[in-house]
Amino acid sequence: MRITRTLSLLLAAVLVWGCYEDVNWDETCPAYDKYCHCPFSFTGPNCDQCDNAWTGEECNVCPDTFTGDSCELYSFTQLTAGKEHTCGLKKDGQALCWGENGVGESTPEPGPFTQVAAGRTHTCGLKTDSEAVCWGENLSGQSSPKAGPFTQVTAGRYHACGLQPNGEALCWGADNYGQRTPKAGPFTQLAAGYYHTCGLKQTGEAECWGSDYYEQSTPKVGPYIQLVAGGEHTCGLREDGEAVCWGNDGYGQSSPKSGPFTQLSSGYFHTCGLKEGGEVACWGKDSLGQGTSEPGPFTTVAAGSGHICGLKENGEAVCWGSDTSGQTTVPTP
Repeated sequence: MRITRTLSLLLAAVLVWGCYEDVNWDETCPAYDKYCHCPFSFTGPNCDQCDNAWTGEECNVCPDTFTGDSCELYSFTQLTAGKEHTCGLKKDGQALCWGENGVGESTPEPGPFTQVAAGRTHTCGLKTDSEAVCWGENLSGQSSPKAGPFTQVTAGRYHACGLQPNGEALCWGADNYGQRTPKAGPFTQLAAGYYHTCGLKQTGEAECWGSDYYEQSTPKVGPYIQLVAGGEHTCGLREDGEAVCWGNDGYGQSSPKSGPFTQLSSGYFHTCGLKEGGEVACWGKDSLGQGTSEPGPFTTVAAGSGHICGLKENGEAVCWGSDTSGQTTVPTP
């Protein structure tokens, strides 16, 4: 009897091959296995029956928050990059961040969120109730958002802004250059740079406020369908898919490559565009590899200060450039 029981335990251990704390115990499992869990794709007395929730030849379906050939990777719907940290929005609406965490910028508040936006050393998320929640550095009040509701959030160096349902911008944090004092809308989208902020008006023209030392707040004529703000420059995406930039061009960050692009993202001294085929093209500073690109195709691109991340169609995040704080090392479950 003891030998039979031992063999049964060994067999169950082989079939189970792992216990996951976030999976409810399968009531059909043997009594001796009541403190364990079946892997996501298996159920039954010996955890050997496919329940079409994990992976394997019989299932071939990952849970919403996972992806990869063996469901070994997190699956994201959006990425955002800061100075030395990155955050991804998982399919369950929770944020997952990695990289530098010296002031809590990679320790997100609980979601669910519909959008996340990374500043230099802080991050803001838009919750499903349309309120903003921020975490990380708060010396200038950049992580103490004003009351919403908002339809979008954007984060700069020491400030952040939310787009209200009426199209007006509401900002918080530092205002030493007027970056927290918005011009009148209505706007359809906001983009925060290090010391300036821009809004996309309903006409497609850009309106900016804050520091204009490099004329980053003096936009070129549109119309545009998207705006992005870097450290000291701004770019707009035109309807024909071409990028137009203005502001500091010391590293070529305001001299865009030819499109057409479907989306833009700006880092401190560089800018990237997502081409129609899903490949990424970048321009500007490349001292840390942030101006190069990993092979796609990608569905979105997010540029940080010295790194870039791309989101693949299956939700996988791929990052490159500076990894001094682990900002390009995407965590695994």
